Amino acid sequence: HFTDLHKHRQSAEVNIAWKANSDGDTGLARKLTDKLLAEGLTNSYLYFLDARLAWKEKNDPAQCIEIARKHLETMTHGGSGRARILNLVGCAYDELKRYPEALEQFIQASKEDHTQVFYFDNIAEAYHKMNEREKAYEWAKEAKRRGSNAGIVDTILTQ
Repeated sequence: HFTDLHKHRQSAEVNIAWKANSDGDTGLARKLTDKLLAEGLTNSYLYFLDARLAWKEKNDPAQCIEIARKHLETMTHGGSGRARILNLVGCAYDELKRYPEALEQFIQASKEDHTQVFYFDNIAEAYHKMNEREKAYEWAKEAKRRGSNAGIVDTILTQ
């Protein structure tokens, strides 16, 4: 039962860290994140938060990429959690205007979890930013087919 209680506490603390981050209390979010990582918790939501906090705290997308990459190396399975981290890395590359690298991450995210339309939005937008109009249009069509209502998708489809 101790193990179950320990896991339940850790899960609750991940949720508290996310809430603190959402409420703007990055200090508490960082404190809990570091504590849980030190305890050896392997949780994709915690990994995502760790990388996102690094970006927020230092206003440095490169920090986010470095930390996210470290966590991705330790993840043994794919799925939605891994996809969200890949997407975060793509967003960080996008912020750095490194669009080919961003595109690579968005495509990988869409392969890990094809149920989230925003990965397809991001792929279309990356191609758009690289002036690859035909590919941007094709991906925007796919995003729209999947239910996208992103403004960038509509913009691409009307150009």
